[in-house]
Amino acid sequence: MTNQELFSQAIADAKAVRDAAVANAKAALEETFTPKIMSMLSTKLQELEEEGLEEKKMEEEGYGKEKKEEGYNESDSMEETDLEEILA
Repeated sequence: MTNQELFSQAIADAKAVRDAAVANAKAALEETFTPKIMSMLSTKLQELEEEGLEEKKMEEEGYGKEKKEEGYNESDSMEETDLEEILA
């Protein structure tokens, strides 16, 4: 083999080693982070589902309708009402 052939073979081997190292690193990262990411997604989906159920329950109980009929504005708060009653 000539020096040129040896050099070409060394480059090809180095590329193969690099590709194998990248593939191994990718697999290790996936193995490490996939369970954590799946857990985080599951937790977030559960929270969103619970919020949706709470909102639906409140709507079914007529909470929003009663407050609107009484002239309640979302900007009103108990603190403001209590303070006005105390000062009056």
